[in-house]
Amino acid sequence: MKMSKEVLSGIILAIICVATIIISIETERSFFQIFLGFIIFFFPITFFSVFNSRSGAFVFVFIAGLITYVVSKFFLFDFWIGVLLALLLGGSLYLTKVSKYKVFNAENYKQSEIEKHKKNKMS
Repeated sequence: MKMSKEVLSGIILAIICVATIIISIETERSFFQIFLGFIIFFFPITFFSVFNSRSGAFVFVFIAGLITYVVSKFFLFDFWIGVLLALLLGGSLYLTKVSKYKVFNAENYKQSEIEKHKKNKMS
C-alpha cells in the first residue's frame, strides 16, 4: 500500500499531538491553561490569511502581545503548550485546507451549463 504525503503528515501530526498531551498529563500540567491557549490561538492561526491587511495584522499582533504579557505576568506557563498544539493543528489546516476560492458567479454558471447542453446535443 502506497501512502501519500498527506496521510503520512497527518499520522506524524497526530503522534506529535498525542505525545504532547500525554506528556502534559504525566507531568501534571494545567489542563485549563492548555485548553485556554489552544482555544485562543487555534482560529487566528487557522484563518491567518484574514490578517493580510495592515489593520488585521495590527489587531492580531496587538492582542497576541497583550496575551503574552498577561500569561508571563501571571506565570501561566502551561498556556504555551496549548499554543503549540494550536500552531500544529491550526497551521496544518491553514496550509492544507484553507485556500483561496473563486467567487461564485451565477451568470457564468448559467452560460457554462448552456454551452454544455449545446455540446451534448451536437454529439
